[in-house]
Amino acid sequence: MPVPIYNTASLTFEFGSQKKSASSNIAMTTLQEALSITKSSLGESYNENGEITFMISVTNNYTESVKNIKITDDLGSYSLNSNLCNKSFTPLSYVEPSFLYLGGTFFSNIEPKVLQEKIVFTVPTIPAKSNALIIYRTSVNEFAPLGRGSRITSNATLSSKILTHSLNASVSVTVKDQADVRIIKNMSPNPVLPGEKITYSFSLYNYGNTEAKNVVLNDTFIPSPEVINVYLNSTELLVEDFSYINGTLTVPSYDSKLDISVPPATFEQDNVTGNISTTPGIVSITVKGQI
Repeated sequence: MPVPIYNTASLTFEFGSQKKSASSNIAMTTLQEALSITKSSLGESYNENGEITFMISVTNNYTESVKNIKITDDLGSYSLNSNLCNKSFTPLSYVEPSFLYLGGTFFSNIEPKVLQEKIVFTVPTIPAKSNALIIYRTSVNEFAPLGRGSRITSNATLSSKILTHSLNASVSVTVKDQADVRIIKNMSPNPVLPGEKITYSFSLYNYGNTEAKNVVLNDTFIPSPEVINVYLNSTELLVEDFSYINGTLTVPSYDSKLDISVPPATFEQDNVTGNISTTPGIVSITVKGQI
């Protein structure tokens, strides 16, 4: 980080039998580090099982080339601050390959040393008054927080023999607030005979951290039951709340005031293992008819 330098000069002088003094203005300059580092991400959000691409930029402000620059990335490691657990967890996993650019031009692939809670890049050399850029990918793993407002903060530390202390840069990526609804359909009994009753069961699971609103279910039954009853979470719906035309079911119907919403998932982190479990929000729709 650049360090501001302030300086003031003073003088004394005499004339006749008198002595006087004067002070200068405050002069300022900036002491620039020989190296500087910044870190950024491609995109500002992440989701479960997704990927995050990071970019680390190192500038050589020195008048000579600098060799063997080490950059350590903690992959977002964090601690739970719990008496039950005194270890840290790493929410990101390194995904190869990575790329090194020097002076804005592709130089080569660059492979870090991959450790349990961090990766370490070594840049062989950066020419004087030039820049090195490392681009690498990570995957979001089972230790990544997924609740609304959660974030991963990834820190990079630069070390070099020409520095008296290490330099740091970090970037935070916030979880994407979204609904993630999946549907599972079942029919019973199996087998079913003509003239028998049949039940269609639809389970709607929301694995996202945001409520899914204005959900509309569509299905075409072949063969089509003649008369049906529709239930939302075991409560029978009024005939005006669904549409059933030529074997095609729509719940709710387009002119219905019924609003079907699937609640968000809940997330719980084990204090010992650090694993995050997801319990999806659930809504069930059941259709009963006669073949």
